This record gives sequence, structure tokens and C-alpha cells, in this order.
Amino acid sequence: MSEPRPVVEEFRLKNPAEEFEVYSKAEIERLQNTQEHFQPDLYQKAVQLVLRRLGRDEEM
Repeated sequence: MSEPRPVVEEFRLKNPAEEFEVYSKAEIERLQNTQEHFQPDLYQKAVQLVLRRLGRDEEM
């Protein structure tokens, strides 16, 4: 009998867009606090592009 998959792995396989969104929000906050020349608008646009692509991939 095979062992069950870890819950985290299953979540990652099913919801990459949600996981990336959570990561990105924390990363934006971290970068704002640590980098002098951080451009949140540019980073947000990049995040939106990735989320759109992940969303399209999930629909397939």
C-alpha cells in the first residue's frame, strides 16, 4: 500500500495561483522593508502577469 501524500504537496498541486499570491504579498512587504529602491508597482505588475498565466494553466 502506498503512503498518502503530504497535505502541503497536494495543496501546491491544486492551487499554485493561490500559493503564489500568498507568497507575493509577504515578499512585497519584506522588500518594502529591506530594499531602498524597491518599486512596488512594478513588482505588482509582474505578480499579476504570473497570476494570469497560472490561472490559465489551471483552467486547462
